[in-house]
Amino acid sequence: MEPISVDVRSLLPHRDPMLLIDGITGVTRDKTSLKAHMSVRRDDPVLRGHFPHDPVYPGVLLVEAIAQAGVCLVKLASMDPGERATVRAIKLLYAEFVAEVRPGDELEVDVKTFEVTPFLSVFGGRITCGGELKTIAIVEVYVGE
Repeated sequence: MEPISVDVRSLLPHRDPMLLIDGITGVTRDKTSLKAHMSVRRDDPVLRGHFPHDPVYPGVLLVEAIAQAGVCLVKLASMDPGERATVRAIKLLYAEFVAEVRPGDELEVDVKTFEVTPFLSVFGGRITCGGELKTIAIVEVYVGE
């Protein structure tokens, strides 16, 4: 994994509160794998209701974080800098929530492409915290103009 300096906002249309990944920390030379970082803020409003007195970060948002990292990978691998193609998650093929994510957790999001065609990409991702597996997912995205 090679370090990379790119602002995720240049790759994703998401903004607060839905921009979940904080940054990209590395990408393989062949651009088939990417590592990103995500901090679960203690003051994230979603934690007030999920669940009161026992906050757990929602699994659907963990899958979204994997999808966001995957979209970054697809864009880095298949597009010229500045190109504005649309990349949208269209199918969740698999997800598993292995362990709870809590406020204050510092997460690593790893994604790897499985299949790339001119219009579709499939990638798998996992989220870990301190080396402990938290979530895995396989996502399909559409790449359009």
